[in-house]
Amino acid sequence: MLFRSGGGGYDGGGLAITDAGPTLTDLVVSDNHLYNAYAVTGGGILVDGGTPTLVRVELRENTVEGALESVYGAGMYVVDSTVWLTDVRIVANETSHGSDGDTLGAGLSASSSTVYARRLEVIGNLGSWRDRKSTRLNSSHQIISYAVFCLKKK
Repeated sequence: MLFRSGGGGYDGGGLAITDAGPTLTDLVVSDNHLYNAYAVTGGGILVDGGTPTLVRVELRENTVEGALESVYGAGMYVVDSTVWLTDVRIVANETSHGSDGDTLGAGLSASSSTVYARRLEVIGNLGSWRDRKSTRLNSSHQIISYAVFCLKKK
């Protein structure tokens, strides 16, 4: 299954999971673009208060762009949630913003969450000048095995 959308909006460009626990298998979420003057989160997938399981999922070439405030997780943003990731690839996603705010975790950004990951690849994601991290796990608990993290050089 492929999730692809146009642009605009605030959160969850390809898919928003709020207070739900779906299992997503064999899924591609790509080419989603979110732009807003204020905070923007989850270009590919937003998980807010949920407990999803993702198996063989690829998040690629999603972008989030904010003019004034912070942007989080062009590939995936997880907040107040518990997620299980198995055989997940987060590739070539990009965050950018104007003069104020931060870009946090171009590929994967998690806040106040628990992330369980096995065979996770976070590769070639690009943040803007203030935060070039491909992954940011803030106030979060994580158990990650067999993972690859690689930052895209501009």
